[in-house]
Amino acid sequence: MKILVVHNSLLDRSLSSALQRGLEMAHEVRTVVAADQVNPRSLGSIVRGTFTEGGPQLIILKPESGERFSFDDLREVKVPKAIFVETISPRLSAREFIALVQAGDISLVFSSYPQLLDEYRGTEIESQIFFLPPCFDPEQFRNWAQEKIYDIGIFFDSATSARSHSEQAILNFLHAQNGLRVFDGTSLADASPSERSRAMNRCRICFTGSGVEKRPRATYFEILASHSLLLADKPFASEMLTLRERDNFVPVTPEEASDLIDRYLRDSVKREALAAAGGEMALQEHSAAVRARELEQAYLMAASEQDFSTDLSVTSSRSTMATTTPIPSTIRLHLGCGHDYKIGYINIDADPNVKTDLCLPLQAIGEHFGGGTVDEILMIHSIAYLTLAEARDFFALSRRLLKPTGSLIIETPNIEKAIEKILTSNGNFFEYLEGVRAFHAFGVDQFERGEKYQPYAFSWSSTHLLAELQEAGFQSVYLAAPETHSDWRDMRVVGIRGELELREKGVATAPLVTTSFVDEVRGGALVVLDSRAGQGASSRVQALTDYLKTQGVRVRIFDLGRDGGVEKLVSEAASADAIYLHQINSLELVERLKQARSGKIVFDISEPLWKPAHRMAGWIELEKLLAAADLVWCENQQLAEYAARFQRTVVIPSTRSELAHASL
Repeated sequence: MKILVVHNSLLDRSLSSALQRGLEMAHEVRTVVAADQVNPRSLGSIVRGTFTEGGPQLIILKPESGERFSFDDLREVKVPKAIFVETISPRLSAREFIALVQAGDISLVFSSYPQLLDEYRGTEIESQIFFLPPCFDPEQFRNWAQEKIYDIGIFFDSATSARSHSEQAILNFLHAQNGLRVFDGTSLADASPSERSRAMNRCRICFTGSGVEKRPRATYFEILASHSLLLADKPFASEMLTLRERDNFVPVTPEEASDLIDRYLRDSVKREALAAAGGEMALQEHSAAVRARELEQAYLMAASEQDFSTDLSVTSSRSTMATTTPIPSTIRLHLGCGHDYKIGYINIDADPNVKTDLCLPLQAIGEHFGGGTVDEILMIHSIAYLTLAEARDFFALSRRLLKPTGSLIIETPNIEKAIEKILTSNGNFFEYLEGVRAFHAFGVDQFERGEKYQPYAFSWSSTHLLAELQEAGFQSVYLAAPETHSDWRDMRVVGIRGELELREKGVATAPLVTTSFVDEVRGGALVVLDSRAGQGASSRVQALTDYLKTQGVRVRIFDLGRDGGVEKLVSEAASADAIYLHQINSLELVERLKQARSGKIVFDISEPLWKPAHRMAGWIELEKLLAAADLVWCENQQLAEYAARFQRTVVIPSTRSELAHASL
């Protein structure tokens, strides 16, 4: 998307540097200062001078002094326009501000001041007000892994910002503490972002506040991103910021300050856990890239299907969503909605003859919604119109668009149930036809009238659909009863994206040598097989066993099919330093071994067990098995790359001794 950012002057910046960077990473952004232009009061002139062709889909600007616009031709520029405001000037009434927005044909009003949502609730511009919290740049604010040399640091957005009475009381308390190593970072308010982050990273605890206005501040997320425990007051709309008390930050009052600081300085485990949780939350919810996606989503929701003026060299958004549609705090997509328009969802269909919010093919939703922004994707009797190849691409796209807690919900006919219906129809033509139409998507009335219809492109069984969602990377999938159609024919399958991400981990193709595996298993290694599942001792297992024996390690073989069940194995494992599981498909067994505090668990994967064929053969909990192990041994690079999504220690043995040198 092409975006034009217009500042009134160099001193009147409407965007933070972090948000500007986030937009520039994802879009083509051009920034101009109106005061420097030949005709500073003509926005059309500025657009023409900045974009000679194919320009902008969105213009971001700021009212001069928060009260009035600097341009005379706002309404004539037929491009979606957004303005940034902090607070509305007390000299400007709500009615005057509404008139200002309407007169300028403004599509969106962005503000980092959440109270604005309440101020204009129920007004004509309610759906155009969008809360855009401050953000941080992960390149500048991050965990520098420095030594924590200060007990507590003090950081604010500005050295001179107005502070509340409680904040000042806490500051006075901190400055009076001779027994604490206190770093006063208020002088760093104007320092470089990385310098501020490094200072925060040196502090075990960082204190900040939201000021007299209780406004969310960028410093909150900068501290969290720098992996220091955040001690702060609770800003307005903290629930919208995903700030959870004693989960990722610690709220403080003057009365509690002394006890809280003492408690978390003494409990390093809890302090570091909270700091890590806060850092993860900040990255997922408040980075510059996330905020840029939120701005883009608001634009897509509010952009209208306008006939933009061609002499300004601008193009229309492909969105057909009306500007009166409210901007939701939760994004729920109803794909292939047909005539079932659902309130609370963004209804999407490729058929121009049905009521929709967006008219486009299912596969095109990635052009309108950013990664990790969608809470729910609902598909009722629409997935079967995609071929198997199209469906696989769509599952991967859906997972990318969903938030970690987001879900893909699919209701569709189950061919296993349909076949059963056909086989038990016993000559009843109507019952037989009910089963057959589950494959072809025609209505009985269409059949009787001889009408044409669009048949399904593919049919699904529950086992296959569950397997494909797991193959696409959904962490949790399950089968449920249908809620919109008949239980005798249909199924409801839910896939939860999950927290696990493909991380940049080193997949070992050479020995990992921090600690020798051999040194750790002097007490003995237990190799576990299951002959009942056809898992005999492979050449790789034999090579490992032979090598460990030459190193003086006692190796025992335990066959679940021959030597006993789980309890016998747990008993045998008690005296082993390492338990090698040769493709043992039992998460229950692994959890039982961990509960018994047995030795380190090595999981062997020699085939792409995540493929649908293996899923259907029972490998439903593969990812949990990989995550639960202490080390995963893989046959090749493809297997190792998949295992590395869920396990930190992955090795590809190229010689018979290589696993023996892998670090546990």
